[in-house]
Amino acid sequence: MPTLPAHRLIPPRVLSPGLAVSLFALGLLGGCSAQQLYDSGQGWQRQQCQALQDADQRQRCLADAARRHDEYERGVKAAREAR
Repeated sequence: MPTLPAHRLIPPRVLSPGLAVSLFALGLLGGCSAQQLYDSGQGWQRQQCQALQDADQRQRCLADAARRHDEYERGVKAAREAR
């Protein structure tokens, strides 16, 4: 079975654009910081990981969900600079 990139561990149908927009809008309206939004999203992702049947896929998903916000920001910055 091919290894999926970290951002594809949760099926795409779960990561709908509507959900992302809703979370972003709630963050703006609620005055949440980027880290608070990230933490909220990570909690949601952990719940989705638990629903995965394959143990290896679930473990990779949970490892990605455990990534700290500063690690995420460094990865985003590195990806932007690589363009």
